[in-house]
Order: sequence, then structure tokens, then C-alpha cells
Amino acid sequence: GLQKSDAEGVALPANWHPGRDVIVPPPPTTDAIKKRIEEVKGKEEYTQLDWYLTFKKDQ
Repeated sequence: GLQKSDAEGVALPANWHPGRDVIVPPPPTTDAIKKRIEEVKGKEEYTQLDWYLTFKKDQ
């Protein structure tokens, strides 16, 4: 888990197992938030619950 988190720049939920969704870190600025919302809209590999909480399917 720690290697994946470090290599891919993602966070892992507690009790994470390979194949489960990972957490994409929140954007640092308002402009980055707007960009993230547009980037993930309609993409199946992402689940965005709010501007600060985006999940990505594990590869």
C-alpha cells in the first residue's frame, strides 16, 4: 500500500486491498478545483463525491 501511494501520488483508505478504489488528493487551489471537476466529469474511472473527495479505480 505505501509503495502504491508513493509511486502514484494517491491516498489509500484504511483496510485498502489491491483492486479497490484509491483516493486522489484534493486540489490545492480554486482554479485546480475547477479543472479537476471538468477533467473527471463523465469518466468511468473516477467517482467524485465532492470537490475535495475523488476516487479513482485501481489499475
